[in-house]
Amino acid sequence: MRSGDLPEKENGAGPRLGFCARHLWLERNLLVVTGDLGALIAGKRAYDARHGISVDTTADGRALDRLMAAAALAAVSLAERESWGWTMTAAGAGHGLFCAAEPEGLICGTSRVAEPDRSIAYLQRKKGGGPLVESRFVPVSGDPAASVQRYFEQVEQIETRLAVSESFLGALVQAMPGGALSELAAMGDEELLTELHAVAASESRARHLDDVVVFYECRCDETVIRKMLEGLPDASRRELWADQDELRVTCPRCGREFAIPR
Repeated sequence: MRSGDLPEKENGAGPRLGFCARHLWLERNLLVVTGDLGALIAGKRAYDARHGISVDTTADGRALDRLMAAAALAAVSLAERESWGWTMTAAGAGHGLFCAAEPEGLICGTSRVAEPDRSIAYLQRKKGGGPLVESRFVPVSGDPAASVQRYFEQVEQIETRLAVSESFLGALVQAMPGGALSELAAMGDEELLTELHAVAASESRARHLDDVVVFYECRCDETVIRKMLEGLPDASRRELWADQDELRVTCPRCGREFAIPR
């Protein structure tokens, strides 16, 4: 979502907005994305509280926060918005992560139980009315933000560095044609964040491309869930309902639970 095109207010309260910007580092021909994504994470907490979703304060929850911040930076790096869906399970983690990034700036995600010895990561991308494209890559154990960086390196073949701080200050840098990361590739996260935010703030070093707003929300509601159930074959619906008077359905994108009467 471009700055100035903000989502509508809900229940009289404005959404918590994370702000990102894209710049071109002129002398080095590098794309630089910077963002303050603490509000995005706070928005997830507010969303979970609003819909009765238990807040995950374990390592799983912190990993999801880092994935959402990294996914937001990755989405902002595009000149044209797309729908992205990240799915990751690192070996030994015992949990799987999902994060969606939509063209209007919407970010949502959830964690779920997974087989502890499973290691898999893939991204589903869709641009406008185009086809859904799925790419698989090798996740980085323990850090989903590093796995997002690895996607660009392994799948897109774009030299990339991405960093997210404990306070969810983020930055991503990519080599444009003719550019190279050079010493940036070996920098620690804090050093990289300091350097890239300084470059973005300097009018003589970087050309401002655009500002983008991201926020936490999910498109699910009872109407969407009902349509999903109605779209199932008759036999599947009968098996699903059995003799129940109410069906409890959990949104796979955000973890919100719906009680659907028969």
